[in-house]
Amino acid sequence: MGAWVFFAGISFRQFLPLTLAGSELGLRNALEGMPAGAERALLPDCLFALGYALVLSLAARDLAPSSASPAAGLLLSKAVWAGAAADIAENLMLLQLFHRPETVSAPLLRAVAVVKFALFIAVCGWVGGAAWRARRRAWSAIALAAAGLTFFSLLPALLGA
Repeated sequence: MGAWVFFAGISFRQFLPLTLAGSELGLRNALEGMPAGAERALLPDCLFALGYALVLSLAARDLAPSSASPAAGLLLSKAVWAGAAADIAENLMLLQLFHRPETVSAPLLRAVAVVKFALFIAVCGWVGGAAWRARRRAWSAIALAAAGLTFFSLLPALLGA
């Protein structure tokens, strides 16, 4: 979901080189390529993180009792909040990066982003599968599309392409 939402004219994909730089040199190079005013997109993204966490948490809790793995559903309904917290922490580190780049650790930024994406993809995948088994095909398609699109948008950045 987050991969395709635009805030202030800056897409999510433009932040991937910053988020997944992994080294101080890579972070510095990615920062030089960012357009002016890009940081305006980060605060609305914090609200977006809370929104997707709420929707996915409620969906996982709703689908858990009738799913093949109710305990996993309840666990993931809580784990998505940890993913949203990682998303907000990532956004705050990126905000700090625009103002005081020397204070941000590239490996820590990358680790927080990987945790966020892993939890988001896991929860979307579980909700998609559980919704499919519960015959809620539209919700299943939305959740699985969000997981797949997020994964495939990250793949080039993770592979260094």
